[in-house]
Amino acid sequence: MLTVDSAFKDAMQAPIKRVRGYIVLQDGTEIHSDGDLVKYTITSTGDFLKTAMSEIKATFNGKKELEGTMIDVFYGVYYDDQYNYVLKGKFNITEAIYKQTNDTTEVTGYDNMLQFTVPYSPVGEYPSTMYDYLTAICAGAGVVLENDSIFNGAIDVPEDYYKNIEDFTYRDVLEDICEVAASYAIINANGNLELRQIADTGEILTFDNLLELETGNQYGGINSLVLSRQPQNDDVYVKDDADINRPTTKNILDLNKFKVTYSTEVT
Repeated sequence: MLTVDSAFKDAMQAPIKRVRGYIVLQDGTEIHSDGDLVKYTITSTGDFLKTAMSEIKATFNGKKELEGTMIDVFYGVYYDDQYNYVLKGKFNITEAIYKQTNDTTEVTGYDNMLQFTVPYSPVGEYPSTMYDYLTAICAGAGVVLENDSIFNGAIDVPEDYYKNIEDFTYRDVLEDICEVAASYAIINANGNLELRQIADTGEILTFDNLLELETGNQYGGINSLVLSRQPQNDDVYVKDDADINRPTTKNILDLNKFKVTYSTEVT
């Protein structure tokens, strides 16, 4: 989520608008959409009480040696007789392919959540607290922590519970922290890690804000539930016979399928 002023927000919500973007390379060079920047697309995916990562795919005119560098991506909308821009994010370029047939370079990159996808090594000093442990995790990954506190941050952490676990990454540990902190983790526009909780933003969306809407069958509440341990089979079965016998289709909610994705594209 980006923090923008009301004028920027109003312009973005207008039914007809002019948008534009540009990219700043690691050496400070700006590449604009009316220059060598052909287009870029940012796609973000995350889970509830988990981590989110953003990916950028961009196309440039000419040959650009960008692999292994970091770029700053800006997104803008036209109002007040000019384009007004906000920093969309910082991205680590992991691949840059030059296509000689059309003299373009296509790049792929990821935000700083990428830094957490490396094998975990013991960090921190113990006993500790959950917040201090999170700080140590960020230091181990080389990413700045934005929060000065987190929910349940005072919980005691007497030892490093992950020091003897194989095939774990810093991101795996971070997701466990998210569950304890009742939060989700993102990389904000400045490249810092930020844990956020779901909260009422006060924003009101109307039909005018919709780009696409599909509705399907409506289902009632859960009318039967089985709690079971295996192989004991000591099942606990609860059901609502009246609701089950009602002539309507039922549905079971699977929280493991709760996933949020969104994308931003500039051409």
